[in-house]
Amino acid sequence: MILPIFPDDVVELNGYLAVKKESGQVTYEAGLYHAESDVQSFQMITAQFCCNGLVKQADVARAFGIRP
Repeated sequence: MILPIFPDDVVELNGYLAVKKESGQVTYEAGLYHAESDVQSFQMITAQFCCNGLVKQADVARAFGIRP
């Protein structure tokens, strides 16, 4: 088995990104991953999610147990 695994109803753009169009909405599936020890990749990916309005910084902090 090769990761990432995308749902059957999406169109893969490449090995890391897929798109789904349904009912006038476009959903992007990002098969992003990194080593747990790769802090720079973690920071880049989560910063992009925050800047694009996909999550709030507080949500990321809560999910990963990051304390201020």
